[in-house]
Amino acid sequence: MDSTDKFVRDMETGAKLVSYLSKHFKDSGGTIELAPDGPFKPYDLIVTKGQSSFKIECKYDLLMSKTGNHAIEFWRGDSKSGIAATESDYWCVANTTEDKVYLFDTNRLKELCQKEKFPIVSGSDGMRAKMFLVKFGQLKNMLRPIEINLHCLNIPF
Repeated sequence: MDSTDKFVRDMETGAKLVSYLSKHFKDSGGTIELAPDGPFKPYDLIVTKGQSSFKIECKYDLLMSKTGNHAIEFWRGDSKSGIAATESDYWCVANTTEDKVYLFDTNRLKELCQKEKFPIVSGSDGMRAKMFLVKFGQLKNMLRPIEINLHCLNIPF
C-alpha cells in the first residue's frame, strides 16, 4: 500500500470517528457543526450545548494499539500541522486496545509537548511528517483526559 492509499484510509477512518462522536454529542443534547471540507482542517467538529461550545480534533492512531505510543504530528512538509496548527479545544484520540476515546485539553497537550523532551520521529505521507512519540499511558497520567467508551459509540473499527 503506497502513502497515498494510507493517507486516504487514515482520512476515512478519521471521518468515521468524527461521525460517531458527532452522533454521541448530538444524542446527549448538543448541536454539531463539521469543519469545512478539505484535507487539512484546523479542527474536525464544533459541539454546542446551551451557551457553551468547543472544537474537537479527532485522531485515530492505527499503530498505537500495537506500540502503546501516540504519535502527535506537529510538522508536515514545510509547514506546521497537527498539534501545532490545530484550533481545537480538545484533542480526541481513539484507543481500540482500551475500547475508549480520550479527550485531552489541547492547550495542556501543546504545553506538555513543548516542555517535555519526547522523541521526535518521521512518518506518514512519504516520511514528510514530524511527530512527537509519547507513551499513551504516560500521556493519560499527565493530563487526565475525559474518557468515553468506544462500545457506547458503536464504532466498527
